[in-house]
Amino acid sequence: MDSLCIYNQLLLKQIVINCLNNAASNGHVSIAFPALGTGNLGYPPAISAQCMIEAIMEYSKGNAKSSITQVKVIVYHSDVNTKKGFEDEMALLVAGNSVKMNLQPKVVGFDSANHVGTGVKATGKYTITDKTIKLASGISIELVYGDLVTSQEDTLVNSVGNDMNLSFGKVAVALSSKAGPQLQAACKSLAPIKAGDVKETDGFKLACKKVLHCHCPQWQGSQTAPLLKQIVMNCLNKAASNGHVSIAFPALGTGNLGYPPAISAQCMIEAIMEYSKGNTKSSITQVKVIVHHSDVNTKKGFEDEITRLSNTKPGKMNLQPKAIEPFSGGYEASGGYETLATKGLRKGALKGWLAVHNTNVRIVKGDITDYRADALVNSIDGVLSITGQALIRKAGEPIKRELEILSTKQPSGVLWVSGAGTLSAKFIFHINSDFVKPMTSESWSKIIRTCLEECDRRELQSIAFPALGSGSHRQSPIDTNSCLLYPAVEYLSSNPKSSLLNIDIITLPGKIKEIFGSMPKFEIKALFQRLTTKFSNRCSKLQLFRTGAVAGASEVFIKEETCKLSIYANSPQDIQSCKQDLDTKLDKAMATIIWKDKPGYAADREFIVQLTQNQISRMKSEADMLGVNLTVDKATANIKIHGRQTEVFKMAEVVSTQLINIEKGVLEKKEKELMALVRQWQYEEDGGHWAKFDPSINKALEDKYQENANDFYSYETSDGAKVQVDIGAMKLQCSGTEMNVRRLDLSKPQTTELSLPSAWTKPLDGYREVMIGAGTPEYKTVQTAFMSTLGAGGNSIKEIKRVQNPTLYKQYLLLRKEVAKRLGRQEDQVETTPLWHGTDVDTVSKITAGKFDRGYIGKNAAAFGNGTYFAKNSSYSTQSRFSPPDARGYRYIIQTRVITGDWTKGAKGMKAAPYKNNSTTEQYDSVVEDIQNPTIFVVFHDAAAYPEYIIKFI
Repeated sequence: MDSLCIYNQLLLKQIVINCLNNAASNGHVSIAFPALGTGNLGYPPAISAQCMIEAIMEYSKGNAKSSITQVKVIVYHSDVNTKKGFEDEMALLVAGNSVKMNLQPKVVGFDSANHVGTGVKATGKYTITDKTIKLASGISIELVYGDLVTSQEDTLVNSVGNDMNLSFGKVAVALSSKAGPQLQAACKSLAPIKAGDVKETDGFKLACKKVLHCHCPQWQGSQTAPLLKQIVMNCLNKAASNGHVSIAFPALGTGNLGYPPAISAQCMIEAIMEYSKGNTKSSITQVKVIVHHSDVNTKKGFEDEITRLSNTKPGKMNLQPKAIEPFSGGYEASGGYETLATKGLRKGALKGWLAVHNTNVRIVKGDITDYRADALVNSIDGVLSITGQALIRKAGEPIKRELEILSTKQPSGVLWVSGAGTLSAKFIFHINSDFVKPMTSESWSKIIRTCLEECDRRELQSIAFPALGSGSHRQSPIDTNSCLLYPAVEYLSSNPKSSLLNIDIITLPGKIKEIFGSMPKFEIKALFQRLTTKFSNRCSKLQLFRTGAVAGASEVFIKEETCKLSIYANSPQDIQSCKQDLDTKLDKAMATIIWKDKPGYAADREFIVQLTQNQISRMKSEADMLGVNLTVDKATANIKIHGRQTEVFKMAEVVSTQLINIEKGVLEKKEKELMALVRQWQYEEDGGHWAKFDPSINKALEDKYQENANDFYSYETSDGAKVQVDIGAMKLQCSGTEMNVRRLDLSKPQTTELSLPSAWTKPLDGYREVMIGAGTPEYKTVQTAFMSTLGAGGNSIKEIKRVQNPTLYKQYLLLRKEVAKRLGRQEDQVETTPLWHGTDVDTVSKITAGKFDRGYIGKNAAAFGNGTYFAKNSSYSTQSRFSPPDARGYRYIIQTRVITGDWTKGAKGMKAAPYKNNSTTEQYDSVVEDIQNPTIFVVFHDAAAYPEYIIKFI
């Protein structure tokens, strides 16, 4: 590595240390970094990870008394390479460092290319030593780098096609060559074989006793995984029925079948574990998975899975739920069809398109060389030297050379994937149509499906096809539509979780009539209707979208984005007059909405800064559909929409709906957090330590428990593992590991820290209002606090009651503890007491017996947000508009303890405390009317206030 690279690494480490020093000098306890340098600056993720983590560890070593206790490195979930770099580096860390790293949702890794883990890691269900997993039943699973052909296990497993031809597939070819022609002859006599089946032959010249030939289907997404597991189970059962003690598998599916190595590894190892659990007396004691030493990707997939298992012993189990980010956009279009959010209509869209689940299939007018999509499809007519193709030419010379290399390495490939060079894309999918001749609907369908599968494998969101086959292949227009639209909809209807948002078919403006012009109007209408009819019984979310009625080509097709207007008149003055008239009409037809200028902006501001990039992209896609311009500026928390009035207002509805959706998410999050303060579900880790479930899972478990205390609850973790909780048995199953589960009722005393005040009057098992005797020390303390800020109001106290609400009090203490821990302060430093809350006679007991429900208080004031209001001075709360007299003239005020924590200025319409400095994770705890000298506090958490005393005065 040259000196410049070393200098850059040292500089990156120094930057991290400087940031930590600055944060610590401010007394901060937590800090979050991006993956520094991995974007446009070009730092390799592995180098960035190594430098950043080393810097954090060096800082930790030299700053033992630092206030910082938590360091997060946040990587965007779609940035696969950067995630991988940090995951690998994390695997090298030694446990016990006080600085915590959080790379949610998944942290996996390995020590070196040929060594997984260090030492032995036990889970209770299995132990892991190096590359061997020893199961409790006695079966060992060993990852071996070598050649299956030379393996001497009793049974060898081979992957074959349905015709059992051993001329295809590296493993099959190698086994056939070693075993001799008898192996192929034996297979021929057993053919054909169905997907998922296993057939047995002798080993002939191989060192094994038997060969099991299995037929794995082509990878078609996650729905294929169960069949792979069943194949492994079938092979194990077959080998055991022969009394064999050892069996060797290849990495099934990872070759031409397209299975991601990580999926193959997980399926195979889980299948072996399940077999072991159900067959404790099996003759099999040794299972090997043999991966060729040159197959780096497959080695990596299996190494990571073993590392994941070593890290998922109960003490390290990742039970975080899979993140879901719904998009609630859309508006009612004419005809009653709801527009779904999509990504990126960059040219003129046709007026008819199909939506399948969350994906749009559209015909778009434009030039594919100018189109923006994650993947662009290029059809090559067989001869690679024909490089005058517009896409390749525009992509640049490096892409041409890359394609030449791909063709040399994969001469019989149907699909070559290259970079995109200077095009507005990530990849180009090059179709070599010579290897799918003749050009039939079936062959084109296969190509389309292959392209879409590749998109999902790479987690791409958009792909653009040219009108394939309508040029030199002389496909008829109706065949072109069928070959493109039918397989796309077919694929999407069977893959509802596809990553794709848009599948676009691009047609040149001059080719519209050539491709579609020969289609009668009724055929155009029928084309979309047949698609709807064909798939509607299989896909509940398949819809045909249109603007107005689909009456023919002019209705279904082109919506012009621009047009050229020529004006002819008797004089230049007339032309100018006409232009002015047109401009006036256009101005009236246009509109601009600036969110900062809208009423209620203050309430929306906090939700605008929480918009994710994915949500913004989807909203921009809606804007593209409507033909309006949308600008989202999170830095200034503003949104601007410009375009035709009607479409602008529709787009404003989409934006409002999305912001409402975020608001609901914030409120639901608070509800889940509040539930966790009262009823807490935990699982037992190694060493008897109990860990809390995620708040969303906690609430789901409590809801399920209330419905049926003997039910089951299942969910998927952030790294794809399945978790099942047996509520009746209080047990949890995940990745072959069983753990204990418990439910805590935190409304009852759990520790002395949550004990009730000693001054409270017994019994303490429920809500009580206790009269405080006049003249007692307690009475005088409350009286002094009330009168000292009352001013010259002339009010006099008639009675004081102490509020004894054990449930609400403990909720308050738990929340106070949580806030104090988050802010790094003492518990008494995050609350302000006493504060005052005026109310009426009908509401006072509802508050003290229940909680400060925000539904009670909007009737009095909401100038600084829709929360619960408290005043520093009793004179403010004793105003008659806040504490109106009852029928006998008595009025009521509540002395309250309030968790105010960190505050900021409130604004009318706020429905939750805003996030700090445009953060999407850390909120303020309260809002005030004056940051420097607050006298009014507003909180939005129902457990953030405890009513200590009710004062009746006159």
